[in-house]
Amino acid sequence: FKMGDTLWDKGESEASIKILEQALITLDVFFFRSKIGVVIGIMKEFIRQMLHTHFPKAFVSDKYKPSERDLIVTRLLGKLARAYYFSDMNKAFYLWLKALNLCEKIGPCSELAYNYIYGGPAWITFPWFSRSFRDLNKGLKMSQDLGDKIKEGCAYAYLAMTSWSSSNMKLGIECSEKGVALLKGLGEYWELGVAYVFGEDCYYLVGKLKEFFPRNQEFIALMKDSKALQPLGWALGNRGLVLAFIGIVDDNTIKDIKESYGLLKETNAKPNIP
Repeated sequence: FKMGDTLWDKGESEASIKILEQALITLDVFFFRSKIGVVIGIMKEFIRQMLHTHFPKAFVSDKYKPSERDLIVTRLLGKLARAYYFSDMNKAFYLWLKALNLCEKIGPCSELAYNYIYGGPAWITFPWFSRSFRDLNKGLKMSQDLGDKIKEGCAYAYLAMTSWSSSNMKLGIECSEKGVALLKGLGEYWELGVAYVFGEDCYYLVGKLKEFFPRNQEFIALMKDSKALQPLGWALGNRGLVLAFIGIVDDNTIKDIKESYGLLKETNAKPNIP
């Protein structure tokens, strides 16, 4: 699934989806693909997750029981859920729940931490903020216990996202700064972009524009260097919109907004396109 990850970081979401789905099919993993099937899958996996939540001793392993195949499958399902997040939210939620339910049977590991972390953006779509924070904090603690700095950084990135969504800007800024500090130089450019963009949104909303602009410039430079097109679209869009908000609407501002729109359209980031 490294190829799927590489394509995703480059903004080639449709190609990434094809690679990841083919890998699951090769492993004989059944998953619903039709609209009706996905709805049935959501109901099935949601009921399973509620059983895991209320009866953890029966359904959730507290000891690591590794299975190489299950670890690969849960990674693929999680990556595919992320890839669908911007094009088909129902599929994304279904695949993430399926991955989480499978992973909770394996026990504490980086893959389970990853799936708890992705509970942040998954549950806020309801919105169910308490559940989002619950899973994120579980993923954060597990990452710290395992010494996994990448997952810890991802947890802070999505905590920034959930904090912004729940109007807690102070916590959003704090988590964003921790996420950026942890993820710089570790190769997780998309999650690094998440940490940057929601921190920027929080700075903007509380009026801290002096902090916004140098951070945004750094964000743009890093995403250009890494050729991470979707986060670059976020960064340019943020700069253009904030400049327009403070009354600076010149050729450069318009160029930023147009380039942002083009990058987000190219990478199939539908929820980000007005």
